[in-house]
Amino acid sequence: MQTLIFASALSLLAVAGEVPTVPAGAVLGLEPGQTTTVRRDPDGPWQVAESGQAETPGPASATQVGQSDSVTFTFRSQPEIGGMMLVVRNRSAQAFTYEALIVKGQDRPQRTSVCVVSPGLVNYESWPYKFERIYFGNLKLVDPKSAPPDCK
Repeated sequence: MQTLIFASALSLLAVAGEVPTVPAGAVLGLEPGQTTTVRRDPDGPWQVAESGQAETPGPASATQVGQSDSVTFTFRSQPEIGGMMLVVRNRSAQAFTYEALIVKGQDRPQRTSVCVVSPGLVNYESWPYKFERIYFGNLKLVDPKSAPPDCK
C-alpha cells in the first residue's frame, strides 16, 4: 500500500500558480471517471488501498458502517448539467473531513468547500461547471456530534 502524507501539500498547490507535478504519496488526485479507496492504518496514516476507473454508480445503501473500514472517492462528469460530481462513500465507523482543490484548465488550483463525511454514509458533492482534476488532502477524523453541519 502507498502511504499518503497529507501535510501542507495542498497549500503548496494553491500557491504554485500552475498545475504541479504531485510527488507520489503527497496528495490524492483524481480525474473524471476515476475512483480510489483509502484506509486508515491503525497507527495513523491513510493509505491507498485501490485505484482505478469508476464503475457504474450503485445504490447508496451499499455502504455499511465498518464493512471494510475504508473511504472511497469517485469523481464523475455530469454531462446532463454540464458539471462535476464527487461521491464519497465512508465505510468506516468514524466521521472525517478533508481539504480539496480543483483545477480548471490552466487556472491556478482553487480551494473548494467540502462537507464532513459521517460514518456509514455517502456524500454527493457537485459543481455546476467542468474542471479537469480534484486534489484531496489533510484527512482528519472528527467527532460527528461536534462537527459543523455545513460545508466549508
